[in-house]
Amino acid sequence: MKSRQNAAVRLFSEKAYDAVTLREIEITAGVQRNLASYHFGDKKALWRAAASNLFDELQLFSEPRLELLKDLAPRDRIAMLRTLVRFSSKRPELHRLMLQEGKADSWRLRWLTQNYVKPAKAALKAMVQDDLDLSDREFVFWYYLYIGAGTTMYTMAPEVKDVHGIDVTEPGVIEEHANMLVEFLLPVARSIKEKNAA
Repeated sequence: MKSRQNAAVRLFSEKAYDAVTLREIEITAGVQRNLASYHFGDKKALWRAAASNLFDELQLFSEPRLELLKDLAPRDRIAMLRTLVRFSSKRPELHRLMLQEGKADSWRLRWLTQNYVKPAKAALKAMVQDDLDLSDREFVFWYYLYIGAGTTMYTMAPEVKDVHGIDVTEPGVIEEHANMLVEFLLPVARSIKEKNAA
């Protein structure tokens, strides 16, 4: 069943939902015809299972790091931002899927936002709020700077390789990027905070 979900994740993240067929997923997964239908019922259920699997992986990846943050000062908790880069380097399909689904209002976008995106956004905001002190509106801009800066290199890995000659899966590249993300986003937030205080 895992191979079908992995094949589905890859295809749904690379193509629009409507462009993917159950048969194409079965062929990509190397399984018998109608096996996806047998296990999942229909494409909608398989899409949900595949999307859930991606977000579950993110949660499993993040949980041990979140536990370590409980005893840290707010400034040190910001280091958690590096988790997005590290996860994106391993599973760029998550952001690719969000880019596919975020372009239009659909049952899939609403399902993703209600079940995963809004809760994750609220948790992130709670984590960084003490140090950043952004208004609700400012947090929206900061949030998309964070998401874009943390994921785009991995979403567009072939372009990065072709244009810059950098393999974004190299550990040194991932850590350099993760550190730069924190160093970039903190001054942006502090600048907003200082401007508001003036």
